[in-house]
Amino acid sequence: MPGTNLKQIPISEFQKRFFLEWTLDPLDNTYTVSFVNRISGNLEVNLFKQACEIFIKRNEVIHSQYSEDGQSCYYGDFTINEFFDASVLNIGQSIESRIKEILSTPFKVGGGVLMKFYLIRSNSSIQQEYYFVFVAQHILFDLIAARQMCSEISDAYGQLKNGNTLSLEVHKCFTDAVECEKRLLTDTYNANAQQYWIDLIGDIPLKINLPKLPESSISDKGGIEQDKTAGFIHFDLNPCYSVKLRKLAREKHTTVFIILSAIWGLILSKYSNQKKILLSYPCNTRSRGFEHVIGCFVNNLPLKLEFDDVNSLDEVINLLGVQRKEGRKYLGYSYTNIILDQRKIRNEGVDLFFNVCFGQTQLSTLQIKLLDAEVFPVDINISDKSFYDIGLLYDEDVADNIKFKFEYRVALYGKEPVSRIISSFRELLTNYINNKKNTCIRLFHSRRRRIPQDCL
Repeated sequence: MPGTNLKQIPISEFQKRFFLEWTLDPLDNTYTVSFVNRISGNLEVNLFKQACEIFIKRNEVIHSQYSEDGQSCYYGDFTINEFFDASVLNIGQSIESRIKEILSTPFKVGGGVLMKFYLIRSNSSIQQEYYFVFVAQHILFDLIAARQMCSEISDAYGQLKNGNTLSLEVHKCFTDAVECEKRLLTDTYNANAQQYWIDLIGDIPLKINLPKLPESSISDKGGIEQDKTAGFIHFDLNPCYSVKLRKLAREKHTTVFIILSAIWGLILSKYSNQKKILLSYPCNTRSRGFEHVIGCFVNNLPLKLEFDDVNSLDEVINLLGVQRKEGRKYLGYSYTNIILDQRKIRNEGVDLFFNVCFGQTQLSTLQIKLLDAEVFPVDINISDKSFYDIGLLYDEDVADNIKFKFEYRVALYGKEPVSRIISSFRELLTNYINNKKNTCIRLFHSRRRRIPQDCL
């Protein structure tokens, strides 16, 4: 346990959940943030290591060292050598196996560093080539922090290459962000937020019951609920339809997120035969002025979709817009508290909560930029596990296509229902963009149409 004479680092409300998740399964690597880049050309390794060290020294949260019970966090006196691992790829070992070996190694949240940089030099004699692997425990990093880290390291490396001296001073640090968060999350705020989410959820089922594998095909019935092994299916919306969707969102004074969540919800409603459903979606909770602070400030919240008293998808989209606007005031009420509230109200087990997710993410691999060197993102499955039964993630921060990633637990769902769900989603999305009649919810539930070939 860290000594009590060490400087304390505050704990964000949203880090508490990830400590709890880690204690439930310390060997699980589901909750990690990572990416891989391939670097070729003139990389000055010492300067790159120094750039990483500057980033580490500037951001106190990187030094986080938790007590065994997770109630306290201290500033660990770690050096760059504990974060940065430079090596040469062993002869006979593939880079793929080495990367997977790194990514499958869990962090011990109760001791040691919670983030690592790996710089692996290829053993090729033809060219100078490196692989940069970044991996961190989610309690330390979210996607926004990882993106900001890429920017800071890239800038520091460029400044060092040009012979400039860099300051370690930061204007707003993790401690400042957490203190701001605590000023907002008062007892009054939490009481109002608690009531808001209780009222929003009401008596809607907390779990969406989709068609699963028949029992006869399940060999281990006892362990099926514990098997988080995931299958992943990637697909795109082509550039033409992506442009049309963004334009449609602007014309309807809404967002791509709301349109896609409405369509995703309607598909789930159809296949579960539930008129009212709840999705889980991630949101960034950084306070204004702290948008670029490194740390974990991500919450998961329920999104309610009701299809029993509406006739068209446009009605659902309008209702979601109102809901998102009202709920924005209560983004700071943690997912953990929402679950605890529902357990008290319903007296149900934790495994019955919010089993389907939807959200916006970055599906393209993050990428650093290094002066006089070429950097290429390496697309590799970071984890083969899924926290949710099924989920749909999308990325619209790309030049042309809007990208999608569908994930599902293979122990629960077979290829046939998964294929039908994806096909139905794509069908409804393209038809809605084309303003076809199946924007009528009742018609959609009663009819089936083929997907236009030009959207494939």
